[in-house]
Amino acid sequence: MQKLLIILPLLLAGCTQPLADLARPQFLFGTHADPVLAADLAKLRYPREAPVGRDLDILMLQKDRNFTFVNRTTEAHKNVQLWLNQQYVGLIDEIPIGMSPTFQMGHFINQYGEAYPIGGLLNPDKSYPLVLAELYNPSTENSTGQRHKIVVRSEDVEIIK
Repeated sequence: MQKLLIILPLLLAGCTQPLADLARPQFLFGTHADPVLAADLAKLRYPREAPVGRDLDILMLQKDRNFTFVNRTTEAHKNVQLWLNQQYVGLIDEIPIGMSPTFQMGHFINQYGEAYPIGGLLNPDKSYPLVLAELYNPSTENSTGQRHKIVVRSEDVEIIK
């Protein structure tokens, strides 16, 4: 019982967030993304009417809150929208040939301005499985306006080389 009385205040203290942090703009949408960019992303709608194009030979390797791409195609993809589970969108400047830099899932926003839900130690039920990722590029002259599916893999799965 004494141990519980000691541990409980420590847990409660760790769960609280200072009031000053709540007013900081980076917490506006539950993400560390730029609030202006998050507001712009919330205005985008999933391109449901766009035809589905061929699947791209790109692997999306997810580990915890981050992911990276392995682009096995012969072209880099620039200035595209990446849609996660048809609800959360992020803007990707470039997916180069080969390995890409790491992206944070918390920077992907839905139409309500909410960040992609990621569970943690005290709230594992908050996580939302990533089952579908699609690239969409509506603005280029060469674009066919198609959605292209990407294979999503957990980095816990060993990839045979």
